Amino acid sequence: MDGYDLDVSEYLNDLSIRDLLERVADDSSVRLLSEYSWFTAELARIDERFKEVLADGPLIRATERRWWRRSLPAEGRADFVSDVKERYGVELMLVD
Repeated sequence: MDGYDLDVSEYLNDLSIRDLLERVADDSSVRLLSEYSWFTAELARIDERFKEVLADGPLIRATERRWWRRSLPAEGRADFVSDVKERYGVELMLVD
């Protein structure tokens, strides 16, 4: 990752897509579809890559049920880094 370059609000909005994917994966009618195993396998593959992005990032919501909302990436562009500092008091690595 070259560093997230928008602010925290945009980052959280982007995470809403992952929230939607979780709702789809948990839907009982979707589970009956022949494509379900492909979908969940692809989601798991993408999640593994995203977990790597978050692995060294700061924990901001320890009790959050959804793992992708517990932490932030460890690095970001100027807008993201300054917004994280202002909102959470956490220093991220700045990337150009």
